[in-house]
Order: sequence, then structure tokens, then C-alpha cells
Amino acid sequence: MGHAPVMLEEMLAALSPRDGGLYVDATFGAGGYSRAILAAADARVIAIDRDPRARAAGEAVRAACPGRFALAEARFGDLAEVLDRVGVGEVDGVVLDLGVSSMQLDEPERGFSFRATGRSTCAWAGTVPRRRTWSERSARASWRPCFGPTARSARRGAPPRRS
Repeated sequence: MGHAPVMLEEMLAALSPRDGGLYVDATFGAGGYSRAILAAADARVIAIDRDPRARAAGEAVRAACPGRFALAEARFGDLAEVLDRVGVGEVDGVVLDLGVSSMQLDEPERGFSFRATGRSTCAWAGTVPRRRTWSERSARASWRPCFGPTARSARRGAPPRRS
């Protein structure tokens, strides 16, 4: 089963891509939003993703839409810097699909999954971040906004506390 972007029709209705427009997909992932924008109008898309694994999907979109698509490996918080680098001052729309993707959850070795056993490392960019020493209570409090009531079970998959 491939990745299916959420709220695709709603995103297109809100963004209303038009011919000649320039749009930013600031959380490219597998490229579902970018592909939909490019299919909806003769527009251009600048995509951003911090995950190096997004490159392959980006290459496929670039090949399918020559001259209309570019992918920058960066964080969406670096949007202004990315646009400055390519000489863009204004865009017609920006879309962000925020949250952890099923692509991260489905690959336990990435450290996001709470469904599979393994270390909870949250390796967005393929590298394991520096390990912190947290008590279960403080980790649960920090993860609650992301995991809600599953914060306790999510923490149980984290590396053991160092002594």
C-alpha cells in the first residue's frame, strides 16, 4: 500500500491552484500534495522536506513535470531562506501537512513507531539525535501534545534511562 495524502481535496479547494502560479509544498514527504497541485494547474511547485528519503519521490516528480518542480532538503521553518536562495520573493500559496507521517510510523527503524518495538529515536533525517536522559514522567509530559493518551506506551519504547 502506498502513501495516501490526507485531506487532498480540501487542500486543493483551499489553495485553488491556477495556471502560472507558484506554490510551496513545505512538507513534501512522498509528494502527494505537490503532484496534485501540478495536476490541477500549469503551475510551478517548490517543495521542502528535511527527510533525505524524500529525494527519490522528488526526482520522480521532477522527471514527470520538467521545469515545474524543485525540491530543497530543508526544514519547513527555513522556508524564507529556501525562497531567498532561489530568488523568489512572493508565492501564490503555501501548504503544510503537519504531523508525523505514516511513512515514519511504518518504518520502526526510524524510531517514530508506537506500534512496533524498537528505539524511539525520531530520526527524521536518518540520523539518531543525541540521546537525552528523561524520566518517564517528563517524557510523557513532553510527548503528550503529539501522542495524547498514548504517551505512556510511546515512552515505554524509548531507550532505557542511563545511570
